[in-house]
Amino acid sequence: MRKLPSTISESEFLEGLKKVKRPKIKLAFMLGFYQAMRVSEIVNLKQENVDMDRGFIHILQAKGKKDRDVPIMKPVKHGLRHLPIGLGVRSLEKWVKRYWPDIHYHTLRHCVSEDTEVLTIDGWKKYTEVKENDNIFSYNLKKDLIELDNIEKVNTYDYNGELYNITNKYIDCLATEEHKCLFKIAHYKPLGTGKKNVTQWRDDWELISIKDFLSIKNKRLVKHRLSSFSDGKLSIGKVRAGILGWIISDGTIKKRCKKFEVGISQSWSANKKKCKMILNLLENSGLEFSAHLHTPTINNFSGAEYQMMAFRIFNKDVDWIFEWLNTDKTPKYKLLQLKKEELEEVFKCIMLGDGSRQEYTVQNRKFIEFFQTLCYFINKKVFIGYGEIYPHGKKKYRTYAFNRNEVNIWDKNIKKVDYKGIVWCPTTRNKTFIAKRNDKIFITGNSGATFYLNDKNVDIRHIQLLLGHSQLNTTQIYTHVSPKNLKDKFDGVW
Repeated sequence: MRKLPSTISESEFLEGLKKVKRPKIKLAFMLGFYQAMRVSEIVNLKQENVDMDRGFIHILQAKGKKDRDVPIMKPVKHGLRHLPIGLGVRSLEKWVKRYWPDIHYHTLRHCVSEDTEVLTIDGWKKYTEVKENDNIFSYNLKKDLIELDNIEKVNTYDYNGELYNITNKYIDCLATEEHKCLFKIAHYKPLGTGKKNVTQWRDDWELISIKDFLSIKNKRLVKHRLSSFSDGKLSIGKVRAGILGWIISDGTIKKRCKKFEVGISQSWSANKKKCKMILNLLENSGLEFSAHLHTPTINNFSGAEYQMMAFRIFNKDVDWIFEWLNTDKTPKYKLLQLKKEELEEVFKCIMLGDGSRQEYTVQNRKFIEFFQTLCYFINKKVFIGYGEIYPHGKKKYRTYAFNRNEVNIWDKNIKKVDYKGIVWCPTTRNKTFIAKRNDKIFITGNSGATFYLNDKNVDIRHIQLLLGHSQLNTTQIYTHVSPKNLKDKFDGVW
């Protein structure tokens, strides 16, 4: 598995730079880090393009085939005497991997649309509802696990331009072109004359920007990662986890005499096996309970006789339940912090109560929202369907859970759309977060980083020149820095 394509701080960059002996290679790295120059611009830079008197580097035929002048940054001024670099693009990229295996030259910030929600410890929230240090769920690519993380920064910007929409019945991501998604890509591998080509996959899941994804030629198959396992730090044991699942599906919570009574009901005539499962869980739980087999009753619709079995947990043993469930029986999102096997037990018992094979159907949107999220914490994907129940016309939610954690993406699933509004990004330690848009959940990339401009005494308009952006708001989106000046801590390395 490849490591997460991460960013580096200035101290980490300088530490790697100490190992570089060749002045030309050293200069090339510093031009990329401090001048924000693209690798193609670096290899084509010559002495005559440097104006030391004015303090500018003249870049010919930059992005968009436009010339631009960029201010010379203090750290690179002394090293410019080593121009030209004398290497090609591919050679220089190989040199970068030699000292910093997990980064490349063109690593930028990226953002998602304002209607994209993020999964916090308290449930799904919009960008207006989260702040720094809030608990958020992210994905650790190295461990292949969903983890509880902290929001380091909430970045929001006004945006007017084109976004890319990746959409099918399992995913709906609307983001800037530099936004990184979790892709796995396969290519045709030729076997020789007269033999069929075979599909060869890349090493594993990678965070790849939408722009880079679209530029890849000869794509055979592409998958987007949707879910993973979570192995939380909280535990109540599989038995109590199973009881919670049965309460969520076939349970009742009623308030009587200022106290809440918790019960579970199941048809004895139709589901004796399920009744025995519930009985076995309660007997092994250490809780005091009662089990009552009701008198047979005639079904008003079918005319058939049926018999119900009712379980009630005694009031003195119900307090622990309300740490995980609300009094209206809806689950608290704290439940997602349980151990992997306990989450799987909750899912199993919910499906035994209200599900059938892969389908789970209820009318309460809050239950559907939690159930869908739970599935993404046990490495499943979910498709939601809607309908109405006649004659009263209530909306009925049907969810279909599948034992797959990815979805196929084709070029037809990615389209450009005009967008005017807020784009935003919550920065996390793992550089990822769990997102939801239009009731579709997916793992997505967080922030790359414009690392070379952190802690620099540079005006935002100088940064705009460095990056070659025509609009200032584009620079702010890519750098996540405000127009305020930043502190300069550079001491020089030449």
